[in-house]
Amino acid sequence: MSREPTTNSKSTTLWLATVLVVLSGLTIWSAHQWNHAWVERSAKFFPAELIAPSALDEAAWNYPVYRSNDTYQWVYSADELARGNPQSLRHRDNEGPNEGRPHAWSSILARCLYWGGSLNAKLHDWPIIRGIHDLTHWFGPLCFIAFVASAAQLIRRINPETSPTLTATLLFFVPTISWDFAFSRTDHEILFQFCWLFQFTALLSLSRRQTRQPFFWALLGGLGAGLGWWLGSTAQAALGILTLLACLAGNGLAKKEQTALLRDPWLIWGMTACAIILLALILDQRFPVGTSINALHPIYLLAQLGASLICAIGLRPASTARASLLGLGLLMGLCPALWIWLKKGDAHLWFDPLQKRFHDSIVEMQSPFSNGLWQSNETLILLLLLILALVCINWQKSEQRAAALAVIGLGALAFLQTRWQGLAATAATLSVLFSIQTASEKESQWRMLTARYSSLLLCSGLFILWGMHWRKLPEKPSQQFLIDFYVQVAGRDLNLNLQALNQTDSSPVLLPMSYATASTLYPKVHPLGTFYWENDIGLGDACRIYAADKHADAFSLINQHAIQFIAVSRLQLGIPHANLSNTIANGADQPPLESTFAWQLSFADNLPEWIEEIPYYGSIDPRVYSARLYRTIRAESE
Repeated sequence: MSREPTTNSKSTTLWLATVLVVLSGLTIWSAHQWNHAWVERSAKFFPAELIAPSALDEAAWNYPVYRSNDTYQWVYSADELARGNPQSLRHRDNEGPNEGRPHAWSSILARCLYWGGSLNAKLHDWPIIRGIHDLTHWFGPLCFIAFVASAAQLIRRINPETSPTLTATLLFFVPTISWDFAFSRTDHEILFQFCWLFQFTALLSLSRRQTRQPFFWALLGGLGAGLGWWLGSTAQAALGILTLLACLAGNGLAKKEQTALLRDPWLIWGMTACAIILLALILDQRFPVGTSINALHPIYLLAQLGASLICAIGLRPASTARASLLGLGLLMGLCPALWIWLKKGDAHLWFDPLQKRFHDSIVEMQSPFSNGLWQSNETLILLLLLILALVCINWQKSEQRAAALAVIGLGALAFLQTRWQGLAATAATLSVLFSIQTASEKESQWRMLTARYSSLLLCSGLFILWGMHWRKLPEKPSQQFLIDFYVQVAGRDLNLNLQALNQTDSSPVLLPMSYATASTLYPKVHPLGTFYWENDIGLGDACRIYAADKHADAFSLINQHAIQFIAVSRLQLGIPHANLSNTIANGADQPPLESTFAWQLSFADNLPEWIEEIPYYGSIDPRVYSARLYRTIRAESE
């Protein structure tokens, strides 16, 4: 009899290993499909006037196209690390005003791409830069395998009764989750999924009546929280609030002798997170600090300690000392809010009108009901998962109460801003899996049977949907795929044109923001307006130039920044950018769109004498996309 648990454990491990091998094979196969449809296809799109046929292979890896604009920024940082220039992690001299702009992004992902790209280059005998550019396409799918395996093992560690193979399988086929790990879309969401996985599983375990290895879970939760603050402080602040409320909701009805065991782990959680925050501040050299708390800032040390103190003290019996400590924890936790209240627009972009208008124009920052993504597969499947999670929840179990609050909170955030959908799907999926696999015989049979069969049907449906998607991708890509593809290729064409025109090392240029992010891979192109909050001066002035309804206003700013070349999309293709620039620069008090400089440039109408149109060479059928290029004559001569 004593051998039975060991035998079951070995059998479960073997099954999990087998499933992970199969899922890894599917991941690599699907990534190869994307490589054929995206990378190999894009290698054929280069302007013949700018890139000779003999140079196509080198140009393809030197100037890749990625599916996310932010990916180019991460790649540039990794490239600069490879060139021995870590200063680029703190200051970007190749975009924004002539003197450059601050760079406040976390260095984690850039370092991962640099280390992995170096290994990739050694394996293939490539230059390091090529290794980085190639790995960036594959980084998400490779991390997805590790994420699924980690989630399966962690859920199993919370409760050995759960099936890690079922956990891995369902997580793998949820498109709302896998989107964060998509091929050629490397961004911080990849690492944030791991941060949330660590925090959510630690929350589940520490909220149980019989917690196993509480200090392990405290360290894991603190690791996830600390890395979350490092990656994205605003997002982690929201997750921290949800974790705090979920902890109190989950443990509020537990017996005193049970909650007493959890006080120290919550403090360890907080101290671990604070240690990582301090390490990140030192490693990324964020001292001295400024007033902005958009990115990592020492004030978040107080916020994290305050949240952990509330969780720990909230589990103690009522007393005067408890009330005082709770008040102290609340004050510490509210420090970022107090800082924003004191510093207003200098503290956070939400209180800068221009930055707020720009922030609201980004698709992932919009509600799926306003950007049209409410009818996408990712949103509809997330909705099903949220409903299923709430049906499965047993409110009598403390860990499931905690999970429910986290799921409800993230679900609400996901329908306010699209960017939360992946994390909400992870929480909902893990909640469903944990609830149906740990249900006792005393629980409502109809509810659990309904949940189990619904989960089985959902998993089967997701598998069919996954197969249909990958079967048709290489030969019959979707309309959205083609739009994304041509947008990125058009951005490369524009930057290649501008690089060919520039005679100096890095001449200031003006081009639409959606194409300016890719400029970071082109050494001779220095875009004024890139859509990052650190580039507030460049972004604002670029939009003001495009939105100017008087040539004198545009000319003044062009001369101020010594702009030599201007690019716009041609005719009707330029209207969305003209409208966006007008909205960001002027808010509600907008001049007629037809009178803006961007409109006049796109339609070559009513142009001033101090600019002249020059040839544009593209690789895309002009009926699909074309652009106009201008040289600023007077600004150049002066």
